[in-house]
Amino acid sequence: MTSVIVPQQSNPPYAQSVQIITLYTTDTIILGCYIIPFFLAVTVISPFISAYVVKTRDTKWPIVVGFVFFLGAIIGFGTATENSKKAVLG
Repeated sequence: MTSVIVPQQSNPPYAQSVQIITLYTTDTIILGCYIIPFFLAVTVISPFISAYVVKTRDTKWPIVVGFVFFLGAIIGFGTATENSKKAVLG
């Protein structure tokens, strides 16, 4: 009886990196440059949202706003094509 060794596939940490690698680049440094604005925005916005929640004791509206932004990001990633990196605003 022979055994077959199947190579394991590595799972990406999140789907956005797969899409960015597929559409834009395979260089991990440039990939990080494309993703870092998201993390910078979260870092800047988080203290304000935290202050709002502590002051008003309301978590519903920050969660709703977060889901709206998340929906916009998902739509943006869903409509991205190979030529999206050449798009300009205005």
